[in-house]
Amino acid sequence: MVEIMHSNILELFELREHAHAGGGEKRVAIQHQRGKLTARERLHLLLDEGSFEEIDILKVGRGETAGGSESTPGDGVITGHGKISGREVFVFSQDFTVIGGSLGEGHSQKSARSWTWPGRSFTDHRSQRLGRGPHPGGG
Repeated sequence: MVEIMHSNILELFELREHAHAGGGEKRVAIQHQRGKLTARERLHLLLDEGSFEEIDILKVGRGETAGGSESTPGDGVITGHGKISGREVFVFSQDFTVIGGSLGEGHSQKSARSWTWPGRSFTDHRSQRLGRGPHPGGG
């Protein structure tokens, strides 16, 4: 039982590290060559140090499984809350290194949380992923 729990926790840590890597070193390097910051770098500069709490880091798009071969943890957007000059805000930052930061169902569900809360957003994306965009029924 302890071994199973340990392996599950280890798997969660690995999935979180995969999500923190965004689209990988190559795509991050391309982003930097274009003179752009990554989504995480933008949030790091905006928010008070140590105040960011990420939400739905492992959320994936429809038909994907966290850790699967086609998995895109976070679905191209980083969401959470933190502080700017001591004031709590909700933030989302589209991650161009992950599927071009394009809008999909999981992506829109995550970023929609910020629409009614005080916050900031950084947009950096191509477009909506056809067939994987926001579901008209909301589910």
